[in-house]
Amino acid sequence: MLEFKKIEDDGNVATFEYYPEGKGEPGTVVLDRSVGIVSVLSVSPNDRHGRYAEHMFAEARRMLRDGSVRDGGTVFWY
Repeated sequence: MLEFKKIEDDGNVATFEYYPEGKGEPGTVVLDRSVGIVSVLSVSPNDRHGRYAEHMFAEARRMLRDGSVRDGGTVFWY
């Protein structure tokens, strides 16, 4: 599980912080609507194998595809 929140959005580029297990130091993911690219800027120190970053990356790709960039939320997986 991870929690994320949007920290910046200029209409083209949205920046998110994600928190593994909802706590600790965040990682950062950027969604660029103008070119349709999602990038991981930094991996949280609490994300030892980058799995949380992968899930946040996938969530940002879904938001980009759906055209619904949310202010924040929680991502669960099995």
